[in-house]
Amino acid sequence: AIFGASVCATDLPEVMDLANANVRENAARLGLADLSSLKLLAFDWTSEVSLGCFDLILAADLLYDAGLQDPLVKCLVRSVAENGRAIFAFQEREASVERRFFDALRGHGFKVKALEIPTDMVEDLPQKELRLWEVQRCSGPASIAVGEETS
Repeated sequence: AIFGASVCATDLPEVMDLANANVRENAARLGLADLSSLKLLAFDWTSEVSLGCFDLILAADLLYDAGLQDPLVKCLVRSVAENGRAIFAFQEREASVERRFFDALRGHGFKVKALEIPTDMVEDLPQKELRLWEVQRCSGPASIAVGEETS
């Protein structure tokens, strides 16, 4: 929103008070007085409801529960625009669970690659535990991206 983009932020209905407080706190830190380009919506990623298609989705700490991954994949298939991207930030807990998630996205025509995390961006977690992955919807067949982790 600070760069003029229209932003739709979501969180679970039961934590909307906290989400609103986080938005206000972060806006104040960034000196962002006008929040008219930001919509904060209660949304469950397991829902069949669509919020539309987006060029960029930023997702944090969504991969910890293997049982939620199939609904999350379906939601992303509905929500990432053609040639759009989703960036996932998460603490690695169980590599095989996370790998299944990204393999499922590949099966839906997404390119998947691990991103390098600059050391100055990591404050609370050791860099070895924090993961940053990018998925991109392809207009053609999915391919393996350079730098992709295969293990």
